[in-house]
Amino acid sequence: MKGIVAMGFDGVFTPSPPLGPPMPGIRGLVKDLFSQGFDIEVCTPRALTQEGRTEVVHWLNANGMLQWIARVSASLPPAVAYVGTRAVRFDGDCLEAASRIRELSGELDKEGAR
Repeated sequence: MKGIVAMGFDGVFTPSPPLGPPMPGIRGLVKDLFSQGFDIEVCTPRALTQEGRTEVVHWLNANGMLQWIARVSASLPPAVAYVGTRAVRFDGDCLEAASRIRELSGELDKEGAR
């Protein structure tokens, strides 16, 4: 195993709620990462409830990706990479990170927290 790749669900696997079709290319990305030896964990607040977790697992199964997923949970594991729509890459520039966080905060104000 090369390590874990933690992936968000909404906006990564499928557009934001309600559940829709898979995002273009996501099936290929997940299959490729799995074939390279990565464990893929889907991390989503939906998994805070059993009903939400079951919904995600059923969606992954119905869309042909469940066989490549190691785990679905609400928490982020220690991982080699995190894939998500709200991720902010930090490369030592605190001002740039703060600017991006403010941008994301403004987007949340407009569309509502997911």
